Amino acid sequence: VGKDQLQHLEMTRDIAHSINHRYGNVLVVPEPKVAEEAMLIPGTDGQKMSKSYGNFIDIFLPEKELKKVVMGILTDSTPLESPKDAESCVVYQLFRCVGSPEQALQMRNNLQAGGYGYGHAKSELLGDEEGRSRGQAGGGEDDADGAGMRDGAVDRGGCAAEDPVV
Repeated sequence: VGKDQLQHLEMTRDIAHSINHRYGNVLVVPEPKVAEEAMLIPGTDGQKMSKSYGNFIDIFLPEKELKKVVMGILTDSTPLESPKDAESCVVYQLFRCVGSPEQALQMRNNLQAGGYGYGHAKSELLGDEEGRSRGQAGGGEDDADGAGMRDGAVDRGGCAAEDPVV
């Protein structure tokens, strides 16, 4: 579970303890297991992603609308040619959630090297060929495992369904 869901798990534990006390050990008392990678997913404004904040990304939007949302992610004004701090970059933080560790490392290196702008990172987050080819050292290397938001979210969801975190 995410760290923000621990209070719900605690209530579930209390209910299970109460039922087990009254009727014997009929329920398994759940233990929290916090998935480190799911601790905090930033929204388009850098705050915690939340529908109530209006900073979430609906990956099922039509392509044009999704691109508008992703391209609207807040970034600083660091010039294209300058190195950027990947850890403070919302686009990089989101990309780590959908891309493979190798792809995330490549984006991190690209950001830190300079000559790779936030627009390139946003395109790569969307899974656009332009962003991926710009991010490849060799330029244009084929990436059949695209790390776009839709592909990455579906792939990660499939993995989560096969190996649930309780």
